[in-house]
Amino acid sequence: MLDTNKSLKSTNGDFFTSIHRITGNVKVSASGIIGLLNDKTRSTVPIEESYLSYINQPGAIADYRAVVYIAKTAFEVIALTKR
Repeated sequence: MLDTNKSLKSTNGDFFTSIHRITGNVKVSASGIIGLLNDKTRSTVPIEESYLSYINQPGAIADYRAVVYIAKTAFEVIALTKR
């Protein structure tokens, strides 16, 4: 897939729901992850190159997906890498 919008940057991070830990990349604009979460036109966050594991077994990868769409309301914690 070719990204034609050059203003988006990929940010690595860990995304925690009540059941899963998802490690992957999120494309964000200049407003960052806060802008993505506050965007009222989208109800999900696409996480690319996603590795999924259970909260009680964070070191054991349960699945890999090219893209996972998670509802914004499902996030408990988001841990991002430093710029």
